[in-house]
Amino acid sequence: MVSSPYLRAKNTAAPFATHNGLAVEVHDDLYERVLSLEPLPDWLVHVRRSFEDFDYAVGGGESLNATCDRALGALRDVLGLGYGFPAVVTHGNLIASILGRVDPAFGFEEWRTMKNPDLFVLRFEAGTPVEFTRIETQTDD
Repeated sequence: MVSSPYLRAKNTAAPFATHNGLAVEVHDDLYERVLSLEPLPDWLVHVRRSFEDFDYAVGGGESLNATCDRALGALRDVLGLGYGFPAVVTHGNLIASILGRVDPAFGFEEWRTMKNPDLFVLRFEAGTPVEFTRIETQTDD
């Protein structure tokens, strides 16, 4: 099991890993998208715009394309570890950047419907995600 370096991601991964006798490995490039280096009171406007233009970035932050490229590099690293069914715990905007690359219909509104936690299965061909399936989960919310 591989996680973002953020504590909340590692804490999400821990019960599953413990239950299944797995270690939680950290991949430093699975951190959440940096929208801006400065606080943005209207941050949601910028997130929406970034889904309309995957190259849009503001205030020294990452575009969705840059986030996706970073994430795909990390996922290729994880695939290279040789796990039969690798599990990765990371963050919403990072996940959405990948899903939007696989299916351009996955945009801002789809990102807004993501749950915490949410579960997606990605299918890769030659190190590139080509399809995803959302798995319905139950939460205590």
